[in-house]
Amino acid sequence: MKRNLLAVFVAGVGAVSCAVLLPATAGAQSYDREGAYVGVGFSYGFENFGLSKTEDAASDIIGARVELGADDSPGFDIRGGYRLHPNFAIEGEIQYFTGFDLNIDNMSTRGETINLNEKFGSIDTLAVTVNAKGYVLTGRVQPYGLFGIGLARANFDPEIEGVDSQDDNQFAVRFGAGVDFYATENIVINAEAGYLLPTSDYKFGEGDPGLGGDIIPLTIGLQYRF
Repeated sequence: MKRNLLAVFVAGVGAVSCAVLLPATAGAQSYDREGAYVGVGFSYGFENFGLSKTEDAASDIIGARVELGADDSPGFDIRGGYRLHPNFAIEGEIQYFTGFDLNIDNMSTRGETINLNEKFGSIDTLAVTVNAKGYVLTGRVQPYGLFGIGLARANFDPEIEGVDSQDDNQFAVRFGAGVDFYATENIVINAEAGYLLPTSDYKFGEGDPGLGGDIIPLTIGLQYRF
């Protein structure tokens, strides 16, 4: 599934690149001008939660070795910013993922491994960051790198009777790289890969050993340059 999604992402970027690299219409184009922009996009988040602490805690409670897993999640991305310089912009970004399902994959006891593949909850995440973006090129195709800081929130919704949902907030940093493709002076197609890193583990209630919560988001979006 992950390979298929990556193939679709790469194919989409390639198709957009071919379209954008067609000869520009006559007349001067100003792709590096100062000014504001807004955008929306589809994101897909690959989890990198680090479940070892949760596995150890669950194993102690159950009395058998438990192996856990998490599914990746679709989401959306909203951003707005201002191009301060041909090579620099500041933007605010909101990124939401609708649900990383958590599963009990296997349980081992008395030398026997039982395959369960049973969902025990899901995690929704919301991150709000302020990003600094540096553009390598300023023509019709503009590769860039970014670094952002902000807040991230995770909500754990358990499928366990008698256990309520819990949420936690952490500071977070974002790293990323992407490309802006100018279809016109005002319409920009954007492709980006990043890494969202909470600065501390999420903890959902007393006694929770902590969940890393790292996410690797891939985003394809559409922006409007004013």
